[in-house]
Amino acid sequence: MAKFTLASADPITVATPVAGQITVFADSTDSNKPKYKTSDGIIHEFGVGEWKKYTIDFDDAGFSTGTANPVIEIESSLSAGSVILFIKKKHSASFIGGSISVANISVGYNSEFDDVLDVFQAPADTVGILRSPDYSTIGDQASPSTIDLKLDLTGGIDTDLTQGSVDIWIKTIILI
Repeated sequence: MAKFTLASADPITVATPVAGQITVFADSTDSNKPKYKTSDGIIHEFGVGEWKKYTIDFDDAGFSTGTANPVIEIESSLSAGSVILFIKKKHSASFIGGSISVANISVGYNSEFDDVLDVFQAPADTVGILRSPDYSTIGDQASPSTIDLKLDLTGGIDTDLTQGSVDIWIKTIILI
């Protein structure tokens, strides 16, 4: 395993295949734990990854397609070389309305979708899913990728929904 040692807190700018730059700098409290700042200003430790939260409600623009299986994009610019380590799904309000009898959501990456969460059932403190997804493909190494959310309904269509909210947390790490 490589050990990083930086001589000073002066930033070192390195080229990256995505637009913008990554600035590497030493942590003033532990120079053996270098960090990097992406072009969006977020600071990360090498090898740790980051959690990002998305809240999706029943009346979001993507859920007005008039279909039983809408797919909406929840992340349009996942950094090049990103790998999804974990996905947590937890709903705070059931997805219900009209004659809908089943509502499931899943998260998609490179057109593959993970395990479904039943979001028709009543929410509770212990109802949710935390998993490491089993995607068979990797994200784009040179360009940003997208992450999608798919809602599968039985007994109705997305415009029948009258309530529903789900939080999705995704932990990623960049491997380039």
